Amino acid sequence: MEKVSIIVPVYNAAEYVGKCLESVALQDYKNIEIIVVEDGSDDESPDVCKEYARRYDNIKVYHDKCGTAGAARNYGMSKAAGDYVMFVDADDYLTDNCVVSELIKKMENVDIVVGNYQRLWKNRLLDASKNSGFAGLNMNSVDFAFGGFFSIGTLSYAWAKLYRKSFLDSNKIEFGDYRYAEDKIYNYFCYIAGARYAFIDKKIYVYRRNEQSVSNTYRKDGDKDWMRIAQDLQDKIDSLNYEKKQYSQDEIENYESIVAWTIYFAAFFDGKMEYEYSTGKIRTVINLLKRYASYDLTKKYLKNPLRYTKKIPALSYKIMLGGFAFLMKCNMYLLLSLGIKLLVDCHIDERLSDTGRKED
Repeated sequence: MEKVSIIVPVYNAAEYVGKCLESVALQDYKNIEIIVVEDGSDDESPDVCKEYARRYDNIKVYHDKCGTAGAARNYGMSKAAGDYVMFVDADDYLTDNCVVSELIKKMENVDIVVGNYQRLWKNRLLDASKNSGFAGLNMNSVDFAFGGFFSIGTLSYAWAKLYRKSFLDSNKIEFGDYRYAEDKIYNYFCYIAGARYAFIDKKIYVYRRNEQSVSNTYRKDGDKDWMRIAQDLQDKIDSLNYEKKQYSQDEIENYESIVAWTIYFAAFFDGKMEYEYSTGKIRTVINLLKRYASYDLTKKYLKNPLRYTKKIPALSYKIMLGGFAFLMKCNMYLLLSLGIKLLVDCHIDERLSDTGRKED
């Protein structure tokens, strides 16, 4: 029986980590090791982890001040002896005890199996958009990439997946030292390395929306993080194409479209957060958009934005992203900022959430 390593990074999650560890420890698939990386918490998380390690023989707890969730996952990978790897965040949990068994069944001749998830928000379970919206498409197509990483988004997360460890090792795929969105670029790297995917329709994972989590924290310099991610992805595409000569022109355009979309979405959503957290100050949104536009990589992808938006399958996204990029190209920052204000004030932006539902 092939072995599965489940890696759980833990930092200040004492309230939730018990439910998380219980959900993975009670899986009916028997050959599982659970690697808990306790990242120097200053709450009761270490004690909770130790208690569960006493209860279950297959839970191993490591204490290491990694600093980020990505670094903690990398540390866990260095300890993993499994054929397959699964990542579960400490404040989340698996939906039932046969999740791993069902993922394993789909692992033949693929590198990553992807399930659906729900989001726990204010004691409500909200169904996220299902991967069936893109799962049947050609994996090298623009439609697959846009659906998987953006409009539906289930390819973006480290969780709700089972990875073939040999694929990750052979392609030297690790989590980068980013403050957030490290799982998004991790999965970008999997995709451009030629990962083969399989999908299950089942909801296998509950993601707890935590307002104190890193991904929900406002930062004035968020553009630096997102543009670093975009640049690192561009560098990876360039290096792989140079070293292996493995990409066709269509593939290069597809991969570079992902870079463009990342920049467009990042500028839009950072602008939205800037408006919300600066109590509606249009000037701060304008300044943020100008910063995004000042990067050389942004300038590259604003030269001909239609090239990267015309193939987007969903008309609403095609219009939104195409219009946003065109106005950025034309330096129409005031108009863009007023558009963001309208979206937020009228709650239109809520339709772009990963649950596709209003969150009051």
